[in-house]
Amino acid sequence: MPADFMIIGAQKCGTTSLAAQIAAHPAVSFCREKEPHFFSTRRDWRSATEEYDAMWDDRPGALRGEASTSYTFLPEHGDVAGRLHEYNPRLRLIYIVRHPVDRIVSHYAHDFIRAYTRRPPAEQVLRDPMYINRSRYALQLRPYLERFPREQIAILLFDDYTADPRGTLRAVARHLSVADEPFDRVDLSPRTVSARTGFFRNFPGSRTARRLLDGAPAPIRRVGEKALVRRIEEKPVFPEELRALLWRFVEDDVKALEEILGRSLDVWRDR
Repeated sequence: MPADFMIIGAQKCGTTSLAAQIAAHPAVSFCREKEPHFFSTRRDWRSATEEYDAMWDDRPGALRGEASTSYTFLPEHGDVAGRLHEYNPRLRLIYIVRHPVDRIVSHYAHDFIRAYTRRPPAEQVLRDPMYINRSRYALQLRPYLERFPREQIAILLFDDYTADPRGTLRAVARHLSVADEPFDRVDLSPRTVSARTGFFRNFPGSRTARRLLDGAPAPIRRVGEKALVRRIEEKPVFPEELRALLWRFVEDDVKALEEILGRSLDVWRDR
């Protein structure tokens, strides 16, 4: 039994919270692994669909869904839209977007905290095109719009979601053709990977620091933990000049997204 819907991105736009809230609906069976990345990473996907379909608990009548942001990582991953259409042309797709420069900042902070990069912001985001490409939402959507009917693709705005999460969930319910009333009782607490957990797991020297702190007297341990957490909770500084430059790289894509949405995104320009 194939998946019925997928959250395909965008990365760092609230997909973890959105997936958890949709998964709480009684008419939904969500993939046991939130982001299987199956169609973006498995070259042998055609011969492994039974393995993929087994990632859900057997709940007759429930809609099956998953959330893999890598499905909108062009050009890093190839024709994922084509694979998804071949897998199930009736798929319902959900794509949530935020201010493209804010998304880049959040993406960089994620990578910096987890020690995937030690370069300063300007050097990193201008050196690696993935940061800008993943914020080119119209570019990422185009292959899906070429294959799926527009009504099968729900495009959500992060600003709308944070301002009125239940309103966004009701829109999702309409998109999936499920009752919206259960979303009135859903826990709206943000769901993210803890920065503190990520730090102690991935930051260079963090395991040694954790062991030293665990064996230290309580007062020293508290001071040390506060210092470490203060270090990782410092937000990266993106100078206005860098933000303006990044906006220039994406502003034409924003215009294309406005045409797709039939809606102005001047709220992004004003910021």
